[in-house]
Amino acid sequence: MIKAIENSGAYYMGLANLDDSGSVITMKFDTGAINTIISLNALVSTNIDKERFLAEICNKTQKKLFRSASGNEMQGFLICAKNVLLSGTPIEQFFYYLIVDIEENIGLIGNDFISKCRFHHEVDDDIEITFFHQKRYQDDTKQAITNDEVNAILQLCSL
Repeated sequence: MIKAIENSGAYYMGLANLDDSGSVITMKFDTGAINTIISLNALVSTNIDKERFLAEICNKTQKKLFRSASGNEMQGFLICAKNVLLSGTPIEQFFYYLIVDIEENIGLIGNDFISKCRFHHEVDDDIEITFFHQKRYQDDTKQAITNDEVNAILQLCSL
């Protein structure tokens, strides 16, 4: 269930099981975002050596450059998280770009995910995902590193 936030025009989902901490990341349902992104600060609550993290993750995967709505350029890394819960719905493989360049806690569900869903939505009410096409979603992805690999790099880079 994608929860409507009253009087804001925004919809949010909770994303769980990205790590063993039991934390939930609040993800904004954003039809204006091409890709699903999560900022590093939304993913981790501890301080890390960002320069070392960038060096380590660049050894594992290629970066993709993004431009935000405000025109800022940022780099992202494609991650595959297995067996996550998105607002209570199990997703076998969930893909997102990890963004390191921004300080805010940001999580956006983009059209790469949204376009693979069927929805039920009433006026000014929550949005319910009635069908998710996992196979087609996976077919759209390129080489991604696993969330476990990201968690291992984060442990190496913890301050």
